[in-house]
Amino acid sequence: MHRRAITGIYSVITYYRCSISAPLWRCLRGMALWLTVIAGLVLPLSCLSYKPQSPAGLIEPSEQRTLYERNILNHIDDDPARAIQLVDLYGRESNLFEEDELSQYLSQASANIISHFNDQVGAEKFDEALALHQILETLQLAPQLKWSRDQIYLALTRQQLANGEILPALFSFAQIDSGGLLATDELQQLLNIAQQHNHHQAAQRINRILGKDRDSQTPALNLEEVLDGLVTVWVDRGYRIERGVGVPDRIVGSGFFIDTEGHVLTNYHIISSEVDSSYEGYSRLYLQLPSNLHLRLPARVIGYDPIFDIALLKAEWEPTYVFGLENSPHDIGYGSRIFALGSPIGLQSSISSGVISSPNRRFLQIGEALQIDAPVNPGNSGGPLIDDQGTLMGIVFAGIQEFYGINFAIPAQWVWRLIPQLYAGGQVEHAWLGASLFESQGKLEIQYVVPGGPADKLGIEKGSTLLKIANSAPRSISEAQELLVRHRPEALVRVEWSDNEAQHSGLVKLGSRPKSPIEELLKTQEVEYLFTPLFGIDVQRTNRNLPPREYVVQRVYPGTTADQLDISQGDTFQLYEWNVDSHRRLVSIRIVVKKRSNSFNDSGVQVGSLLDQPHFI
Repeated sequence: MHRRAITGIYSVITYYRCSISAPLWRCLRGMALWLTVIAGLVLPLSCLSYKPQSPAGLIEPSEQRTLYERNILNHIDDDPARAIQLVDLYGRESNLFEEDELSQYLSQASANIISHFNDQVGAEKFDEALALHQILETLQLAPQLKWSRDQIYLALTRQQLANGEILPALFSFAQIDSGGLLATDELQQLLNIAQQHNHHQAAQRINRILGKDRDSQTPALNLEEVLDGLVTVWVDRGYRIERGVGVPDRIVGSGFFIDTEGHVLTNYHIISSEVDSSYEGYSRLYLQLPSNLHLRLPARVIGYDPIFDIALLKAEWEPTYVFGLENSPHDIGYGSRIFALGSPIGLQSSISSGVISSPNRRFLQIGEALQIDAPVNPGNSGGPLIDDQGTLMGIVFAGIQEFYGINFAIPAQWVWRLIPQLYAGGQVEHAWLGASLFESQGKLEIQYVVPGGPADKLGIEKGSTLLKIANSAPRSISEAQELLVRHRPEALVRVEWSDNEAQHSGLVKLGSRPKSPIEELLKTQEVEYLFTPLFGIDVQRTNRNLPPREYVVQRVYPGTTADQLDISQGDTFQLYEWNVDSHRRLVSIRIVVKKRSNSFNDSGVQVGSLLDQPHFI
């Protein structure tokens, strides 16, 4: 029986104490205590340790070598990137292989990747070829290929144009370093598309290539014209019961057209019931147009990203105005003038104005959000944020209703990067190293390593310092996350880190980021192992069997929740309760602390933290 279940029995018996007779109470309490003690004796203490035990030291070196060799060979054909990571790992951590043996395995695995790359190019699956090209660049084997990165993007651009995939074609073109690879008629076709879809940066670049700089001026902002590109997003979820009465369950939000094919961007949280497998009720999505408020335009979800809170919808409609997405962000500084467009509480075609309060708030799981002071109300979510020239600055996604003027938007450059995955359909996946970082004095310290994740398999341990990802040195958590967003899940990258002993470098196959790392970890980990990423404290448990659990604080990270509560190293506390509120996205614990600063007197504290932490990579 699991220790958590037994502790739960004890808690339930204690809770219902008032309704149980005294003899029965004593009997049940004794049984629960004995069950807890037995669990502590029977269950090995190793269940509290998440590090997998290495076979090294448990078997003879010859058997260990055979095991490692079999592990490489099992992956070398089906998953050569994983085989290359194992070759790198075994070469760093053991002396069981000669250098030429590992080189042979490396060559065989690399040859398999090159062969797969050539197959994808031959089949005109250029998107898959790009993923393999990225791996071969990491291995410094790209010069051996007949196709360069620019040539693949060139072929992909032509393919997308032929298929009528307008925005993906503009995105692929933006990745080509040398625009001269395209013929003049192809450039002119792209220029017409860019101008029609208000992609001013793309139009300016093409005009420069064609020698038409005089034609690259950005048109003046016409707000009446811009409003024609808005939609109100409605999700009908039937009825919900409140106090025995059926009440219509409607979700209202905003959205905007981004191409003439009828694709609309909005927030994921508005349409989540359309794609979330855990939602079991009725859900129907439709749009309302400002030009015809009586028309219910059916729409469907094409792609969605729960982490960035973005969704791409498709309606059978040709808009008169579309919002242009840009390849790179404009200068966004404190006080920059902006307009928030949308349908607050369902009032279509509303405009509110304000400024950028801060361009770099850590409010998203990945990257930084824009804090704005423009009035935002329920229904504004999913609407565009533009500057005084009509350039898309971001997508409104949240407001703190209790505090006037504190609202947030997703920066447009993040949205632009997601375009290929959104148009491809389904849920967007992000690359994942599987670690939590603490940023201090220009250093990125590993404060938590996800058990079994890529960083764990690489050999990175808690307390190490992250130095480089893919040969780039991130100076902040946001920069580290941005480096990973450039790669796909299952990409092979080189990571460099240091610990107290030395500096290390290794190849790692990235994983796929969970929708909510903490939520996933709580399914397999005891909450005490997540105190560090959640509350900013390292702890050591001082009792193993009887509840409540007792801990001594080993370290407090500056600026974290625990630090703000004046918890310090050497303090002790007992954990009485912890709760996860998935709806409000919060984790809370109820503890009784003995603080050194308070002469070790008891002090009850309720500690809360966001479930979606912004420092995982």
